[in-house]
Amino acid sequence: MKEMMRKMNAASAGRSVATILGIAGGLVAIGLAGRILPHPPNFTPVAAIAIFAGFVLRGDGLAGRLAWLVPLAVLILGDLVLGLYHPGVMAAVYLAMLLPVLFGRAMGVRGVSLFGIGASALGAAILFFAISNFAVWLFYNTYPHTLAGLWMCYVAALPFFKYTLAGNVVWLAVLFGGHALLTRVWREKSAKSTRSAAVKGA
Repeated sequence: MKEMMRKMNAASAGRSVATILGIAGGLVAIGLAGRILPHPPNFTPVAAIAIFAGFVLRGDGLAGRLAWLVPLAVLILGDLVLGLYHPGVMAAVYLAMLLPVLFGRAMGVRGVSLFGIGASALGAAILFFAISNFAVWLFYNTYPHTLAGLWMCYVAALPFFKYTLAGNVVWLAVLFGGHALLTRVWREKSAKSTRSAAVKGA
C-alpha cells in the first residue's frame, strides 16, 4: 500500500499541458454529473474533487490555478442548472467547497496516505457543516438571530452531516483508487515497452 501511495505521488508531477487540461475537464464532468444526477442529500463529489484537484493539480503554474478553478466551475455550472439561491449562502457554500483544495495540497507535500485521505474527508465535511449552516442562520429568517437560534440551526442540520461525510469518503475512494489503478497500469505499460525496446536493441 505504501509503495502504491509513493507511486501516486510521483505520477502527479511533470505532466504535460494537455494532460493537465484533460484531468481538469474530466473532474469538472464528474462533478457536474454527481451534482445533477439523483443522489441522497449532500452526497456529492464536489469536496472530494476539490481535495483530489489540490493533490493532482499542484504547482505554481497552470495546474495550481486549475486546482481552484475545477471545483469553482463545478459549483457555478451546477447552480446554473439546478438554480441559484441567496448570494450570501452561495458565497459561504463556495468557500466551504474551495477550502478543501488545501487538504489536497497538503497531501501533495506530505504524500498520500489512507490517514490523510480520511482526515481530509472528515475535515471537509466539518468545514461545510460549520460554514454553510452558519450562513443559513445568518442570511435566512428560519431561526432566531441569537446564539440559541444558531444552535438550533446546527442541531437541525446534524442528520445531513452523515451524508456529507459519506459522500466525501466514497468519492475520495473512487478518485484516489482510480488514480492508483491508472498509475499502476501506466507504469506496467511503460515497463513493458522499455523491455520490448531493450530486446529489439539486443
